[in-house]
Amino acid sequence: MELVEVEITGQAITARYGTLNTGDILRTDAEFAKHLVEDCAAAKYTTAKPVKQTKAIAPAAPVTRKRKAGATAAPAEGAAEPTTASPLLDDVPSTAKDDQGEANPVALLAANSATE
Repeated sequence: MELVEVEITGQAITARYGTLNTGDILRTDAEFAKHLVEDCAAAKYTTAKPVKQTKAIAPAAPVTRKRKAGATAAPAEGAAEPTTASPLLDDVPSTAKDDQGEANPVALLAANSATE
């Protein structure tokens, strides 16, 4: 795709580039540049030669980290074992839990206000 450079001569609001203000330099395709210059009268061509886009930049490869020799994935000593139950929900009365066993905030407030 060949890029053309235009200078914005007045404020233009576009779906593609958002708001363009006087003095902004825009590099865009020839068709859109022609639209801004001829149809909208909101830009003028600069003296710069058209810029050819050589190729798209490839996304960076994901980083993989190598483990040191002898390293294991075991948790460190004293590390807590992962659990599925939340310690905060252990004290929630069964009447304050929904069908899936999760705490229902409204019922929990009602249960707490009833005990106080």
